[in-house]
Formats: sequence, structure tokens, C-alpha cells
Amino acid sequence: MHKPFDVDVAWPKRRADLRIATLPDGHLVANQFTEETARVSVGILTVRPGLNGA
Repeated sequence: MHKPFDVDVAWPKRRADLRIATLPDGHLVANQFTEETARVSVGILTVRPGLNGA
């Protein structure tokens, strides 16, 4: 069995502009938790000055 992957530890080494978000668990998260998925997606995709090549 694989060890759990710790995103908070592994990815900051690869990406300076890391944004981590969690969503409720479900079969089709985007369908079951539409508002939460949209909010998190917009937050992740928003360009921040000085980062993301802005």
C-alpha cells in the first residue's frame, strides 16, 4: 500500500506560489458542492501581483 502523499510538504519545494484548498468529499464534488468548488477554483486561478508572471 502507498504512503499518503503530503501535498503541503511536497509541493512548496516545486512551486513558490502554492495555494492549497480542501473540499468536502463526495462522488462528484463539482456537482455536489457547486458553490464551494467555484469559490476555491476562483481563488486558486486568480492572478496575484508579483506572482504567476503578473
